Amino acid sequence: MAPGSGWRRHLRLLYDALPAGNYETKVAINETWDENYGLNGVPGGANIGFTVPKSCSQMFFVYDSKTHVLTSRPAARPKET
Repeated sequence: MAPGSGWRRHLRLLYDALPAGNYETKVAINETWDENYGLNGVPGGANIGFTVPKSCSQMFFVYDSKTHVLTSRPAARPKET
């Protein structure tokens, strides 16, 4: 799908179901390993490590479809009201 026809350059995901610990991930396009991107957006590259600091804490992932770079970080804690 070309930009402007419903595809967004950045895909964002907020996830909160992982136990605390160290993990690895990659981006797999179209749910197969035929096209995948690892560390620094390298095709077929090394897994991308990330750490969940506390069980079920929210993690924020952003995938850039132009550079194929996936970043992750703990999500900002909501402000108390």
